[in-house]
Amino acid sequence: MPADAALGTTLMRVINSVQYPGITPCGDFSFGETEDYLINIVDPCADVVAATCPE
Repeated sequence: MPADAALGTTLMRVINSVQYPGITPCGDFSFGETEDYLINIVDPCADVVAATCPE
C-alpha cells in the first residue's frame, strides 16, 4: 500500500495470474483469479493507547 494512500474505505483488487506477470487491473487473461475487497485504511497512530505502569 502506498504511504500516501487516502484514509477511509477503498476498493482493493487482487489478481493471481502466474502466466501474465504484467497484467493490468482491468486486463484480460485466460488463467488465474481476480478478487475485489473493500478495505478500510485507518491512521495507525489514531488507535495508540498510552499505557501506564503501576509504581
